Order: sequence, then C-alpha cells, then structure tokens
Amino acid sequence: MLNEFFNILVRELTITIESFVGIAPKIAILNFSPIEENIKVDSFVNIDIDSNKGKIKFLIPIKNASLITDLLLAGDGIEKDTISKEDLEFIEDIISNVLEGVAIDLETQGFKFNFKVVNSSYNKLNYIKNFALKLNLKFEIQNKVYNWIVLFDNKFFSKKIETKDSENSLLLKKIKIKIGSKTLEWKDVIDLDINSIIVLNENVSQPIELFMDNKKIALAKLVVIDGKYALKIEKKLF
Repeated sequence: MLNEFFNILVRELTITIESFVGIAPKIAILNFSPIEENIKVDSFVNIDIDSNKGKIKFLIPIKNASLITDLLLAGDGIEKDTISKEDLEFIEDIISNVLEGVAIDLETQGFKFNFKVVNSSYNKLNYIKNFALKLNLKFEIQNKVYNWIVLFDNKFFSKKIETKDSENSLLLKKIKIKIGSKTLEWKDVIDLDINSIIVLNENVSQPIELFMDNKKIALAKLVVIDGKYALKIEKKLF
C-alpha cells in the first residue's frame, strides 16, 4: 500500500503540474525513511495537509515554487529567492488538485482518503518537528533539479486503511441468520461447506430470516453455488 500511495502521488504531481503550466516535470522517488530528530529546512514553501489518516507536510524549494508560478503566469520559468502571497496561493491550489486526484485514484481501488490544505507559508529557515516519516522526491523541470520533501506524521500509515470491502464486512458482522429456532452469526454461515451440518430442533419449511441489529431485514433461502452455500434473498423487509 505504501509504494502504491507514493506512485500515485508522483503520477498526480506530474499530471497536475503539466495541466497547470504546460510542461511535464520529471519526478522520481529518491528514498523514504523514518525521522529520528527535528528537520532543519532552508528556503522552503510549507503546505500543511490534514487527512482522515493523519497529517502531511509538503516542503517545496522556494526557487522551484517561484519557477512553477512564473510558468503558470506564462513566464519563462524564472527562479526567485522569495515568493509572493499570490504565488503561494497558486502552489496551494496545485497541491490541493494533486491530492484530489490521489483521493479519486485511491477510491477506485476501494481506499477512502480525504485531504484538506489547512495552512501554507514560506520561510528562510525553520525546524520541523512532530513528523515521523520523510519522503524525498527528485523534481526536474526545465533542466533544473530540486529536492521536494513530503512529511507524514506517525498516524498516517499506522492506521488501518478503510475500504469499501471493510465497510461491507462491518455490516455483515451485524447480520444474524435464523433457521427455525436456530440463530447463526454471519461468519458461521459463510464458513459452511458441503457436508457441513446444522443441528436443528425441528423441521424447517419456512424461509430463512435475516436480522440486523435484532431487526428482521429479509427472507431468504439456502442455495448451493460452486460447491458453497449461499443465501438467495426472496423478500426485503426494509
């Protein structure tokens, strides 16, 4: 998941910046490592991100950021040692679009990410703390090479990634199956195989009842598909 996330981030950075300035940068992952102490950074633009997984910080060299915004304004790509408030807003907009693309791409794979830019600033010298992981990117554009840094807090990759499948699993765990007077948990039903035996206290001729949170939600019958038992919904009750 980690490598996939980084590859998607690099791809979306490349696509988004090309769409903004008309030139596709060459971006490569240099390394990814834990942070053991505060990071000293010099002349970087800071873009702070909140997400449902944790915090992210983009550190973009001011010269690189000023070159990108100059290209965005139909310039020749001139580097500057300072950056204006307007330029900072352009960079913030680019990163917002990048992360929107990342979230959409991950959603197609069943992963749920939400990102929001919460702060942007720039400074000549700063010490960064409270981050645990560092991603170094090589960023090349117009024959100039820069080093981007992306920081992640210790919650970002430690949290279990929620997926649509995991959400469905949580719902299924709430479902109970009633056959006659016998009640089974969903996990017990899906483990049934050919020759599995369910001991009942009486003959059962009525449809199987499905409950969620103790509320009857459907009637079903037991069928066999590819050698596995399954439930065919006969009637919904909600």
